[in-house]
Amino acid sequence: MPFLNLLVLLLMIPVQDSVKQKKEPQHPEVLVLHDSMIEHNYREIHFARLNGWKFSSEDDPEFSSPDYDDSGWYRIPIPPEEEGAIPDSLWKGFGWYRLKVKIDTAFSMSHTVLQSYGGVGAIEFYINDSLVLKRGNPAPLEKNEKFTGTPATIGNFYDFVPGETYQLAFRNSFHNHKLLGIFTGMPVKTDLGIHMYDRNNLDNDIREKNILTSIISLAAIILFMVTILHLLLYLKLREEKSNLYIFLITGALWLFSLSLLVEEFRIFEDYNLKVALQFLTGLLISFFIGFVPFVLHKILKVPMGKFWKFFVYFPVTIILLETFISVFISVPEIIMEVLLILIILASFTGGIIAMLKAKKRERKDLYLLAGSILGAPVIMILAISITFLFDSGSFFSFSLVTFLLLTILPVGLSLYQGKNFLQMHRNLDQMVQERTRELEEAYQNLEESHQQLKDAQGQLIQQEKLASLGQLTAGIAHEIKNPLNFVNNFSEVCLEMIDEAKEEIATIRKGHQNSNGSSETLKLLDDVNDLLSSVASNLKKIYEHGHRADGIVKSMLLHSRGGSGKMEEVHLNALVREYVNLAYHGMRAGKKPIDVDIEFDLDLNVGEVKLVGEDFSRVIVNLCNNAFDAMREKLSKTNFKPLLKVKTVREEELVKIKITDNGPGIPEENMDKILQPFFTTKKGTEGTGLGLSISHDIVKAHGGEIEIESVPQNGSTITIVLQTITRTADSLKNTDY
Repeated sequence: MPFLNLLVLLLMIPVQDSVKQKKEPQHPEVLVLHDSMIEHNYREIHFARLNGWKFSSEDDPEFSSPDYDDSGWYRIPIPPEEEGAIPDSLWKGFGWYRLKVKIDTAFSMSHTVLQSYGGVGAIEFYINDSLVLKRGNPAPLEKNEKFTGTPATIGNFYDFVPGETYQLAFRNSFHNHKLLGIFTGMPVKTDLGIHMYDRNNLDNDIREKNILTSIISLAAIILFMVTILHLLLYLKLREEKSNLYIFLITGALWLFSLSLLVEEFRIFEDYNLKVALQFLTGLLISFFIGFVPFVLHKILKVPMGKFWKFFVYFPVTIILLETFISVFISVPEIIMEVLLILIILASFTGGIIAMLKAKKRERKDLYLLAGSILGAPVIMILAISITFLFDSGSFFSFSLVTFLLLTILPVGLSLYQGKNFLQMHRNLDQMVQERTRELEEAYQNLEESHQQLKDAQGQLIQQEKLASLGQLTAGIAHEIKNPLNFVNNFSEVCLEMIDEAKEEIATIRKGHQNSNGSSETLKLLDDVNDLLSSVASNLKKIYEHGHRADGIVKSMLLHSRGGSGKMEEVHLNALVREYVNLAYHGMRAGKKPIDVDIEFDLDLNVGEVKLVGEDFSRVIVNLCNNAFDAMREKLSKTNFKPLLKVKTVREEELVKIKITDNGPGIPEENMDKILQPFFTTKKGTEGTGLGLSISHDIVKAHGGEIEIESVPQNGSTITIVLQTITRTADSLKNTDY
């Protein structure tokens, strides 16, 4: 059919390298065969292109004889391959053709082989009454006629002798040409497809046909892979319709390539099957061309006008019209060819419009589609120009053109879709990474909040514990303070009364001296005065120590006070000195007091530190009490002088408080347990095991750490490391703590 011929001309016909025929005299009685008639790089002569043929619709075996007189036959005025060569009034579905030829003395094709390639109908070809080629079974009656679907039939070899004359004759029948011919797209009565080849070039012809088969097979394999790939992608991701469209358009082209392989390189016993396959091939390629604008609009995700939505029906409609209307109406072939060329141009135009729309929307990687959609017509135009206009070319370029025409657009669509998938995958990866980072940040914030909540919870528990202990301490301190007030008050009153008594004694003694009283009375008055002085001295000591005890009780009350729990700027050195002393006096007032030398080494550069003073003071007291207990234990076993060293130091943005004792040290097996709640090495009910644990919790709440160093039998050093420094003490260097 014209449509199929137009689309696959480059695929199915080898590249021409022909030399134009020289014009022969009109209607020669004997046609001279010479080298100027040889066509193509395969060195062939197409008999249907020769002048001088005669035709008869009768049937007689004698028609093949060189002695038969055919002077009364119809002389065909033009080569038989041209349309209208034989009038419809003469063609009844059967006929004989005769032509007498003379071999030129310089003719180079002496050793030849006959081949039927293309053409229609059944044929028997004779040279000097010898049957050299037969295709099917030509017969005057349609019921006896038999077609074959083979694309090429190789006949006998024949040796022409230069200077000799030969009679060419062949029978041809094609009765049902109007019904079947419309599906073939060929001139059914005249395109006989009989070629004479130089035998030496036949192998080259077969080899190149095999190469072409391999090229189309390779293209079919690539198209099949692309088709299956996008089918699987669509089944995996149905919401992405682009894969479905690529599957449909590539699948149509893949079936088209298979049809070409089956049609041109497989032998059909049934000619009708071959005709049907040709018709199917035309439908597939027409669907492909009509579907191109629709697919490009969908893949590029740009709006599509109604014209392009229904454009796919145009090529298919033209095929159907060309097929069925031509049964009743003779449509000029040139009109159909022009119309089909316009349809192809419109298809590519629709694709270009889709890309221009996509470019306005700043779609990426359009060069892949642009190269595909523009590459196909460019390749086709160049191939047609080189092959038919300039009448030159090579089989290699033809094979390359064949391969590119079949694969360039599907591969371009697949690459574009694949790159979009990769970009989408990258975007998804980036989104996942960003989301993961956000989740990690949220998780980290949640962890920090959780840790802060745990710290706050621990601090609340610790505050509750300390509050309970503080309440007990406060109660005891208040109970002590009441009698202590009486002691202090009455000692002060007694001192005043003794002073008054001593004044009265002095007055009485003076009066006795003036009146010359007895010496015994004076001596008694002196003894009473001395006694009162001794009592006054004792009362002063009571008063002094009572005030000292009152200060201790006040410190205990201050220590037990709950406080606000807020961090405030505190002079660290002053706080350390005060509560070390408080711990010492508390120990001295206990059941087992010991004498301890305390050495302070306080760094004036420590300055102010943000602390919860009420809580942090308990840490100092607890650590000092533990040191006192350790040194008491060593004192009971050996003779040594207890020494407690308290040191503060500033190291860049860190403040360290070191409390060192020279006690027995901490056993190595207890180093990991020392800060655990309720762990104690004291016997019986002497300890609860909460002192260091509570101290550790308080220090952690302040953002610090407790470090423990110990040398067995040589003492321990507990270091409190704080990281929060608010102000140095440059202005406080002269302050005595």
